[in-house]
Amino acid sequence: MLQNPLRRIIRAIAVTAGVAAYSLLGLAGYLEHTMAETFYVNPGEELVFANQKMVVSQPQQGYERIAAANESHAAGWTVDLKLFGVIPIKSAHVSRVETQLVTPGGTPFGIKLFTKGVLVIDVSSIETASGSVCPAEAANIKKGDIIESVAGKAITSNEEIGEIIAQSGGNPVNIRYIRGGQTLQTKLTPVASKSDGIYRGGIWVRDSSAGIGTITYYDQASGNFAGLGHGICDTDTGEIMPLSNGDVCPVKINSVKRGEIGSPGELRGSFTSNTPIGSLALNNEAGIYGSLEEAPNQLDPVPIKLKQEVCTGPATILCTLSSGKLEEYDILIEKVDLNPRTMTKNMMIRVTDEELLAQTGGIVQGMSGSPILQDGKLVGAVTHVFVNSPTKGYGIFIENMLNYSNKLGKAS
Repeated sequence: MLQNPLRRIIRAIAVTAGVAAYSLLGLAGYLEHTMAETFYVNPGEELVFANQKMVVSQPQQGYERIAAANESHAAGWTVDLKLFGVIPIKSAHVSRVETQLVTPGGTPFGIKLFTKGVLVIDVSSIETASGSVCPAEAANIKKGDIIESVAGKAITSNEEIGEIIAQSGGNPVNIRYIRGGQTLQTKLTPVASKSDGIYRGGIWVRDSSAGIGTITYYDQASGNFAGLGHGICDTDTGEIMPLSNGDVCPVKINSVKRGEIGSPGELRGSFTSNTPIGSLALNNEAGIYGSLEEAPNQLDPVPIKLKQEVCTGPATILCTLSSGKLEEYDILIEKVDLNPRTMTKNMMIRVTDEELLAQTGGIVQGMSGSPILQDGKLVGAVTHVFVNSPTKGYGIFIENMLNYSNKLGKAS
């Protein structure tokens, strides 16, 4: 009589153990695809995960010998990441990096960006005496292409490309352009417009952009800065605009449009001077980078938190609203993502500060780049807002931004 209940208990234990083992293997598989393969640590420290304590870093055999032989910050070694120190996840490379101090930003800046080449924002047909023709389409020119040269001449403005095509006499012109990072060439045959007889190519292009963002940090040692936490994209194509050069100009925030569900808010400001206070050097998916003539504020430099040190919980952001005063506001880091394929959405954040919520409704356009601080260290920057939940948004790891600004060298 006792055998059946005992069997049921044993079976239940076996099933529970099997489910647990399957769940652990599933978690290990998930972490294998979402954990980064490269990490940095400060001198004298080991790789420890603040937000994923179940992941244990175990140096591979021979670590002690490698670590002793490599004392430079570029030295590295390989570790095995294991779930609870038992179930293998993946191998990762660890490198030393000197602790870096940077001045947190939070102040607005004006952006004047001029493209390298011109960006195709659309193509259209031309009405000719013999019908409607689209020379750009026939030449395989598409929206999002970057035109570098026409008829052998480097192009830097809308006017230049229009003038060359107008003077072509209808003869084919060579066009060199970039698509998806690949340089291509084609021949475009302009046609005479029926309305005015001017030769046209049916290409609509853009050569510049202007706007307002927030400075994330300033490096006093180099004079370099970073802002936005995401690239400046063309409004028509969504493509990151190729930077030739650009200026940083002083701005003032005049008012705030509060964010509402389904309608993102905005910091509304204006340029206070056309005299540059810095220059732009790089525009990519992780932000806008360049140099400043002086520090953007009087804050003291702070250390940074490396990505594995960032944890969920309380944090703050720095930003400047219409009062013109730099203020610190409370937020909550709700999720940390170490997926290497995610460049700008490394943290999910939520605004909890009642004062900021009253003024902005949460995260608004123009706050991109606002530095995120945790435990007195700089951990990242605000990058995106959830349109249907304006109190929430994404942030980028500061480590991702520093990887670019540290390559710029010292500002001259």
